[in-house]
Amino acid sequence: MNQTRKDKVITVSVLMLCFLIFSATASAANLNEKIDRYIAQEMAKYQIPGLSIAVVKNGKIVKMKDYGVGSVEFDTPLGHDTVFQLFSTSKIFAGVAVMKLVEDGKLSLDTPVTDIIQSLPGEWKAINVRNLLTHTSGLPGVNANARYACLPKDKADELKADEFIKYVAELPLSFKPGEKFSYGQSAYILAGMIVEKLSGKSYADFLRERFFSPLAMNSTRFGGTGVFIERRPPTVYNRENNLFKTWNYPFAPKDFPAAGLNSSASDLSKFFIALDAGRVIRPQSLTELWAPMKLNDGKESLYGLGWDLKDHKGYKVVGHEGGGSIWAAHFPGEHLSVIVLCNLNGARADEIQYGIADMFLDNNKEDKGVKNGSMALVNRATFTMGTDPSKLSQIAEIFDIKKHPDMIQSESPQHAVTVSSYYIDKYEVTNAQFQKFIKKQAKWSSAQIPKQFNNGNYLKDWNGSNFPQDKAQHPVVNVSWQAAVAYCESVGKRLPTEAEWEYAARGGLKDKTFPWGDEPVDKTRANYLGSETKATTPVGSYPANGYGLFDMAGNVWEFMADEWAPYSAADQNDPVAGGNLFVDDSFRDVTTRRVIRGGSWGGAPLNLRVTYRDSHPPDGSKSFVGFRCAMPSGKWQ
Repeated sequence: MNQTRKDKVITVSVLMLCFLIFSATASAANLNEKIDRYIAQEMAKYQIPGLSIAVVKNGKIVKMKDYGVGSVEFDTPLGHDTVFQLFSTSKIFAGVAVMKLVEDGKLSLDTPVTDIIQSLPGEWKAINVRNLLTHTSGLPGVNANARYACLPKDKADELKADEFIKYVAELPLSFKPGEKFSYGQSAYILAGMIVEKLSGKSYADFLRERFFSPLAMNSTRFGGTGVFIERRPPTVYNRENNLFKTWNYPFAPKDFPAAGLNSSASDLSKFFIALDAGRVIRPQSLTELWAPMKLNDGKESLYGLGWDLKDHKGYKVVGHEGGGSIWAAHFPGEHLSVIVLCNLNGARADEIQYGIADMFLDNNKEDKGVKNGSMALVNRATFTMGTDPSKLSQIAEIFDIKKHPDMIQSESPQHAVTVSSYYIDKYEVTNAQFQKFIKKQAKWSSAQIPKQFNNGNYLKDWNGSNFPQDKAQHPVVNVSWQAAVAYCESVGKRLPTEAEWEYAARGGLKDKTFPWGDEPVDKTRANYLGSETKATTPVGSYPANGYGLFDMAGNVWEFMADEWAPYSAADQNDPVAGGNLFVDDSFRDVTTRRVIRGGSWGGAPLNLRVTYRDSHPPDGSKSFVGFRCAMPSGKWQ
């Protein structure tokens, strides 16, 4: 190539790069302006003096801005570190504090409260810690106690937690624990006492030492309106008869678990970034935190452990409102958090959080395959996972493995599992799809992949970055588990959990052997040993199951997110062995064997059963192992 032509190529490349950078910058600027216009509209609508917002997406703050004034009297502007009273949004921290004690082995959510605080009435033995946090304890409101109602307001406000609870204990329970949801404060005051008893610290000190200090949440602290707190305006406003009035909220230490925290948009952003990354409590603890409460009649209450559970346009939302002026909303499946703090109590501008969230939610659904139909929605369900131990010997006889019964022992014990709604790929990931991935991320090509992720077989059937001829639509094989995780992450998804996979493989059928039912395997139903193909076939070559999923039996084994581990007999919500869904770079440190499911082109009929499970080393690239991806739908139902 002559020099003139080289210069032209370089010039065109530079111009193209500049265009892409300009387009991305312009798009971000347009979004920022759109949010600003929306906030101005909402502030005018609700006559809000001042408001701060923060938006966190995929671990980064993508928008943080302050609008209006912190003081109407002095026309003082707000700042990122302006501190607001959080009111009932404080409850999300109570839930996190209790889950930290669960992780520490100090208690379980099913521990009766009387086992922890022995001075409580015997009638309360039926109340467990979970009941307190989910507003299902039956504890009455203290105002029903005439003796308490006669106390001077200042004396009532300053009661210590144990003194307050004594007044509650003089009243009968309002209902049997677990019978229904009834929002209140008494249970959270008792939860705070439990945190203090088990930690040996004041509630405020425990949260500061375990969460606020490690996360550098330097503006976050407890206290009512009468306490001086740096960068917090001296008042919150109410509006009566179209006039502003100042309002006093004298939260005492007993109230802190329910309503006494103060924080800023900046600090809350730090908290949600760490929470989403699993650095506040473990991922499996988050599952407990955000699980609906199952009531005594089997129905579910959409309130978790201090967290409100909602659905917004099909997206799962967790968070809490406070005082009609504070909103913290987190979309776990989208790794999106929206924080809205305003200084007009009772504004009830509840839609602001969702109006902002909508600007970030819908723009990447198509890339994830939801709109273009390449993923199937599997709705929330509870099912019996695994194989009944009493049937193992019969299965061993049917599939002629009586000499090797250990091959199916890991399918037991059976256990009840609840899976939240999720999307799962209809097809296994193909060579063509994987080629696009390694062209964008060359570090996952055979030439550059790190040795610890490569057993020597990685993409060995490829010629560099080119897949075998005529196999564009065949499932990609000879890839490591780490590469599978990285691919799914690159398209905004993750590997399915073993529970998600098994429920999806059943295709809506119950107690059936294969994805299509109990009919025997044959070469019209799946690509397996009896098909005599001796290799992969294009994805979708065999009939789909009831959920529209292809090759859930045969073609290639599929990697799961789960670590290989024996089953527990306990009921579980969204289980993942090893406790990590690997939505960050932690998958790079994995060395333990992973679960594989579904059987392959070289597999026997036994392997194609929906309950059959096996394990595989994470670096074990083989010609019979591939994968498909999944992602949370965000739906509770």
